[in-house]
Parts: sequence; C-alpha cells; structure tokens
Amino acid sequence: HYYIIISKYDKYLCVIFSLMVTSFILAIILPVILNAIIESIINYEVVVDSSSSPNYNAWRTNIYGDGTDVKIGYDVKFFNVENPQGILNGEQPVVVELGPYAFNEFYEKFDITWLDDGDTVTYNTYRYYIFDNDRTTAGLSQYDNLTLPYASAIGFQYLISQIPVNDTLLVQYALTSKLTELYNELERTLKILEKVDRQYIVFIKYLENQITSFYEGIISFIETSNPFDLLLKALLCQSPSGVSPFWTVPVVPAYFGWLNDPILLEVQNLIDIYTNNTNITIPWSSAVPGVSTNYTSIADTIRRRGMDTLKTGKKNKKQLSQYVRYNNMTTLWSCVSPMSSQNTSLYIEGEEFPACAHYQYEWTDEEAEANGYTLPFATAYANRIEGTDANMFGRPVTTDKLQVFISDIYRSAYLKADGLVDWYGVNVQRYKLQSKDLLNSTYNPENSQYYNFNEPNGMENLTQAVGIPSFASFPHFLDGDNSLVSAVKGLSPDREIHESYLDVELQTGLLVRAYKRLQLNYKMTSKIFPNLPVNTLNTLESICYNISYLFTELNMSSIPACSGNRTEAIELLTCLSTQSDWNIQSDNIYFPYAWVQEYFTLPQSDADSLNSSLFQLQTVVNNTRFWLLVIGTCILGLLIASILTKADVIEDISSNIEPINSKREWNGDRDSNSLLRSSDLEDKSLHDSTVET
Repeated sequence: HYYIIISKYDKYLCVIFSLMVTSFILAIILPVILNAIIESIINYEVVVDSSSSPNYNAWRTNIYGDGTDVKIGYDVKFFNVENPQGILNGEQPVVVELGPYAFNEFYEKFDITWLDDGDTVTYNTYRYYIFDNDRTTAGLSQYDNLTLPYASAIGFQYLISQIPVNDTLLVQYALTSKLTELYNELERTLKILEKVDRQYIVFIKYLENQITSFYEGIISFIETSNPFDLLLKALLCQSPSGVSPFWTVPVVPAYFGWLNDPILLEVQNLIDIYTNNTNITIPWSSAVPGVSTNYTSIADTIRRRGMDTLKTGKKNKKQLSQYVRYNNMTTLWSCVSPMSSQNTSLYIEGEEFPACAHYQYEWTDEEAEANGYTLPFATAYANRIEGTDANMFGRPVTTDKLQVFISDIYRSAYLKADGLVDWYGVNVQRYKLQSKDLLNSTYNPENSQYYNFNEPNGMENLTQAVGIPSFASFPHFLDGDNSLVSAVKGLSPDREIHESYLDVELQTGLLVRAYKRLQLNYKMTSKIFPNLPVNTLNTLESICYNISYLFTELNMSSIPACSGNRTEAIELLTCLSTQSDWNIQSDNIYFPYAWVQEYFTLPQSDADSLNSSLFQLQTVVNNTRFWLLVIGTCILGLLIASILTKADVIEDISSNIEPINSKREWNGDRDSNSLLRSSDLEDKSLHDSTVET
C-alpha cells in the first residue's frame, strides 16, 4: 500500500508540474506571437514602401477631391509698425499684432522612386498655400497693406556685396544717371542761346561756369562720402518708402516674397549702365524670397528645389522617416546668391523667383560656393542633416529625446519629452524644443557654432543662412531675454499660445498633433547718412532760373531741361540734402516682423481606430499574459502544497511500518511456517510493486 500511494502522488505531481510549465511557456510565447501580429499590423499601416501601401495616398498628398479636405493650417500674424518715423527719431517702437491671416497648406509628392526594395524613397514636394478668408480674423483681408521692416534696406550691404563693382563707381552711376541728361540739356540750351543773341554771351559764360561748378560739387560730394551709405540713400530716395527701413507691402508678398523690389530695380539700372560701359554682364534679380516658399506649380518646384531621400522603415523600424538627403544634400547648404547659377533660359526675370542650380552631393565646397550656396553655420555638426522630417518617428519610441531636421531654421535639433497628454482618450508623449538651443554662447558655449555670440538669449542667428541680419525666435520672444520684450511696445509672450510642441503616439511613432510656432526678427542698427550741401541744390535752382529768365527775355518757349527733367533731378538732390539718419533706440534693436503657426491634429476617428483595433489587441495580449502568469503561479502553489502533502504522507506511513515490523519479530517463534508464508507474500508484493513502479 505504501508504494501504491507514493506512485499515485508522483503521477499527480507530474500532471501539476506539466500544467505549470505549460502556463509559463504560454505566458512567454503567446504574447510574442500576438505582438508579432501587432507589429505586422503597424508595419502594414505606417510603412509606405510602395504605391500599393494602404496609406500611400495620405502620405503622397493632402489634396482630396476638390481640395477642401484640409488638415494643415498655416496662420500668419504680422507686427504692424505704428510709429515708423518716430522710431528713426529714437522713440520706442510700437507694434500691433495683426492676424491671423489664415492659409491652408497643401502638399503633393511627385517623381517618387522606391529604392533598396522599398527601404528608401526619393521624391520632390510641391507645397503651396491658399488664403482662407473664413479662418482669417474678421475685417482683415489678404489685400491689406502693412507697415513692416523693409528687408532690402536692412540687408542692403549684403545684397550690394554680390556685385563685383566698386561702390564708388555705383554711386557715380546712381547720381549721374539722373543728372547727365539734365546736364546735356543745359549744355544744348546754352548753345542755342549763344546762336540766338550774342549780347548775352557774358551771361551765358557765367551760366556755363555755374553748371561746371555744380557738377564739380556733385563729384566732390561723392568722393568725400561713405560710398555704401551714399548709394543706399540715393536708391532709397527713389523708392516709394523714402529713406527708411520700413515700407508698406500687401500681406501675401510680405510673407511669401515679392518681385520687382524698388531698390533692387534701381540697382539693375546701375548694372545696365556698367554693362553698357564695359560690355561685362552681371546677373541680377529684383526678386526677394519670402519667409516661406509658396510654389506656383510642379514645374516651378522642379526648377527651384532638389529631391529628398528618406528611409521608409521597412527594414529597420527605428529609421522610419529619417533623412538620407534633404534637397540632395547630406550637409546643409543655403542658396543665398541664386543668380550665380540660375539658368536664365528657364526663368523670367520680374515674373518668377530665381534659384540656385540643384545641389549635387558630389560637389566640393568650392563648387557649391561658385553656384551661389553658403554653409549656414560654422561646423559640420551644426550643418548636419539628421533626424526625421517630424511626420513620423522610429518605433516604438522609447527615448526622451527625438532628433528632427527643421528646414525653417536651417538645422537639426533634439526635441525633449515633456510628459504625457491626452489625444481623444489616447495617451501620447509631448516633445518640445530645448531652451538651451536658443541661448547665446556665454550661457551655452556649444552655440558658438551657430553664431549665437553676444545676442540676447532666446534667438537663433540666421544671418549667414539668409544673407541679411535675421534671427528666429519663439513668438513674442517667449523664453527670450527680457530686453527683447521690453524694447518693443506691443509684445506679450504667452506659453499657452506661443509654444511649439509635437505629440507622438509611442507605440506607432505616429505624429498625432503638432504646433510649430516661429517668429522672424530683423536686427536694425542706427545709421548716419551723408547729406548733400544745400548750396549745391541752390546752384541748380539758380541755373534753371537764369536760363528761364533768358528764354523769357528772348520770347522763347520753355526748355525740357528746366521742366520735367529738372523736377526729377531736384527731387533726388532735395532728398540727398535732407537729414535722414536712423537714430534707433539704444543704437540697435531686434525688430519682430511676423510669426507663423503651422499646425494639425489627427481627427478623433483615428484615435478611435487605434483604440478599437491596435490598443484592444494590445489589451488582449496584456490580459492573456497576466492570466497565464496567474494560472501558472496558482499551479506552482498547488505543486508546492502537493509536494509538502506527499512528504507528510510518507512520514505517516513510515511511522506505521516500524511498529508492524517490530511486532512480527516479537511473535516470530510462534509459527515459523506462518512467518515464512508472510515473508514470501511480502517479497511477492514488493516484487509486484517494483515491477509496477
């Protein structure tokens, strides 16, 4: 009986042990299988590796049907200048924020090519913006005229440096081009007078001396003045805005760029004079690019930008949407001198924006510079193109930092996790730009490579990348130095409406909500302009008066020299003789121009879809693992209890066997035959039990 009992317990324990092992194995293997299924589903949904991928159309374009299904908003707010003349006299700038002027952003990828079995994709993107009157602040229109900083005047020194002609020579062209015709008319007039009546010969000689003295005064003024400042003043004198760093401009060109800039058109006239005199052609454009580019067509896109290459995440899900090349570049170069390489047969001056020749990644630095490109920053690290395009991220997202390439500010940057937030019932991680990236080099020495030297904290220096003194910041200088906010009346930073962030679903790497808010600022400095001596202007007035007097005396009709041409020349000379200095408060100011809010949020239907499919399946996986572990643990407890019970049974049986054996020994002499038979039976029972075991 002892062996029979033990045998049954062993069978029972084997069954329990098998169940326990099975539960634990299933707790490990089954979730792996289910997670593999989930991964397959996610890959199927988020990896776009061919035109047959389920989300290919959404990835390729957000233009659906009639184009009204808009998902990306692009709202611009301008800082309209209220006291432009007062600012030049040393007053504190006063601005009023106008907007939003709302636009809808559309994109369409084209010339799409899949490489490396779908792991890499190359394409170009036609991106454009359409004004949305319904979302624009009531009473505002895209045809509003705004008073804003004039980029061409502020950045004139860089613009003119692109012309390989001496500044003094350009100044001479600028002035003499307006005065030469007047001079010739005066000379012809005097010749006529000499022939008509010789009695006025002495007076005519006097007039000739006056004219000579007048032009000698002009030449002396040019030679003794700072040529750059005089040239700028002369050109501004002929522009609608006058000698001012502010001008009036409509909404759309104010942000997306304008053609036929008044100053640059005058520069073109000077270049034409130079070409006529030297037979040397200098390429030039009067177009000024905007804060953002609004392409007019696919053909315009092809002409003005190169191809992008990104990873699809097919072979490595951590590489999803990462840049391989941006604009055919692995290191960022900025096109600052497009006419250096623009094929003039492919664009129409005055009607289109010029562009540098498409960057070739096999170019040397010298070849890139020769084609109009420049490096935005000082080091290879600062100019790197790394990270994603911020539309998708490698998954699952397990790090507190994400690297993105932000073309608006010409750099790659790390976004830092800032806690979980809700997206229609789904927990998503919020990522924000790091404030240390906008510190100057005193507070963050690493930022010296971005040319952030002595500027106040809270800005990034874009001067090298753009070609004029420009700085990026958060709207209203949020997180910037107090001096930036206090310098301009009308600024009020508010984290709730001025902060940038991305919300990312960690399991899928999906960008579900984004608000990118950036502000453009120009650095304005005081400037003292040369002034034409008033007596020079008086001399011209005297010449024309004396000539008119002679014509009256001789009963002759008036002459062109002292009518139309005289008016134009005197207007220029009057402007040059007028005090027009820029007395900026504290000698320089970082002037806010405009800020943009680019944003989108995936609809609730997408959140519901994740909840009802992916997350529900994930819940099944988690619940299955949990209950299998619970069952396995319970069986383990039962197994331990059974082993302990078996031990007790063995102990009880053993204690009963001892008295029986002793009793048999005490009665052994009573019946030896009976003992022999009992012994035989025990041996047989032991044998049978052993065989069974």
